[in-house]
Amino acid sequence: DDIVARLVEAFRVGGMLLIEEADYFPLAGMTSPAVFEVTSALVGGWTWARTIPMTVSQLPVSDIAVTMDTSMLQGGSPEAAFWTHTLRSVEDRLTLPHLARANGHPPVAQDTFNEAMQLLADESFWTPLAAVVCVSCRRHA
Repeated sequence: DDIVARLVEAFRVGGMLLIEEADYFPLAGMTSPAVFEVTSALVGGWTWARTIPMTVSQLPVSDIAVTMDTSMLQGGSPEAAFWTHTLRSVEDRLTLPHLARANGHPPVAQDTFNEAMQLLADESFWTPLAAVVCVSCRRHA
């Protein structure tokens, strides 16, 4: 929020700001308990984006526009490959009890992790994952 305020401050009058950020509230609608458990352990707390419109509303701006785009993730897609790589890169932090607890969540069972990886590779698997919040505004006096 402080960075957003400093950005607006740095703009000339009439300058425009565009912020896009992912928010993971669609996790609640996931179609797989395994994928939910694995991804929510990593991104479930990423909720700042939903507050951007309120933050911007408190600043010297006008013409605030807000949209939210939510899509479905398909297994076997480039996006699923990205998430597979991301989750594999932090697998130990998600599954090993001492590392998981140190990161503030219960450990994910290895079988659950493996099931999630299989689903992310399966082209017949579809699930909501994230929403992108897009906020634009114009600096005024």
